[in-house]
Amino acid sequence: MMDITADEIGGSPPSTITNKKELQMAQDEIKILRGKLNNSEEKCATLETTNQSLVENLNKAIENNQQMKQNIDDEIQSKLTMITKLNEDLKNLRENYEKIVAEKDAEMLQLKNNAENYVKQGEKLR
Repeated sequence: MMDITADEIGGSPPSTITNKKELQMAQDEIKILRGKLNNSEEKCATLETTNQSLVENLNKAIENNQQMKQNIDDEIQSKLTMITKLNEDLKNLRENYEKIVAEKDAEMLQLKNNAENYVKQGEKLR
């Protein structure tokens, strides 16, 4: 005995219709999910590009910052060298000033002594 299917007599059994609807719904769901996946992949690619750009900009900023830091360090070192030189010059000038003052004090003392001697000699001559 042979079973005759509903397809052979021109109709579909109710379970087949339900399965076709479920299959169509599943296929529609798959299309929707594929669309969402494509959108997500596009957004991800955009974010990756943006992230790469941000990383490049950050690296440039870091490089510029390091260069500015080096320039500032060089300028500070230059100023410190200049200050050291000026302090040495000031010390030398102070020593020269003190030496000149001591010499002039000695000359003044000598002139005072000479003046006193001239006064004494002048008094003796009178």
